Amino acid sequence: IDLFFEINKDADIISITGTNGKSTTCKIIEKILKSAGFNAKAGGNLGKPALSLKKSKKKNIFILEISSYQLQYSKLFRSKHAAILNISPDHLDRHGSIKKYIQVKSKIFFAQKNQDHSYINLQNKYSKEIFDIYKAKKLKSKLIKINTTTYRSLLNKINNGHFKGKGNIENLVFAYQITKNLGVSEKIIVEALNKFKGLP
Repeated sequence: IDLFFEINKDADIISITGTNGKSTTCKIIEKILKSAGFNAKAGGNLGKPALSLKKSKKKNIFILEISSYQLQYSKLFRSKHAAILNISPDHLDRHGSIKKYIQVKSKIFFAQKNQDHSYINLQNKYSKEIFDIYKAKKLKSKLIKINTTTYRSLLNKINNGHFKGKGNIENLVFAYQITKNLGVSEKIIVEALNKFKGLP
């Protein structure tokens, strides 16, 4: 992912990490952005590997699913929009402890700049630790705290059975907030969400 960043510095990069929901969130974002006319391509741990995503003459937006394994070795990778969807104990054989796993996941925010956005899930029990790391490192990005209960008016406009479960509502809300910050209108977002068919 550092190499990908080095050769795509001129592109808008959205990166999604977390324990659950990464692939679905990436595909929801791709669906919304394509509906809005953006040249959006999803990949990384989902579908095409990052280095197989082709640039085109039209401005590129890449949506990458990023794993803790990739973040562990990253030194340069930066995305304009970076999200940690949720954390639950996983890959502890690799990382040794939940604390180290959280530290590795938090690296997705480290290289961001003032104009970039970071997103964390306030309803997740480990989010406070992410928030503490964010403050301790004095990170520069704009931190957006996600809480699904504040999006009730949006959820009332969604008529799609795919978004009935708690996990997919969480994915939807992250996708909504990220695409809204990219300037997509609520009308286009809602239309795209209602047409979203989920992953195979």
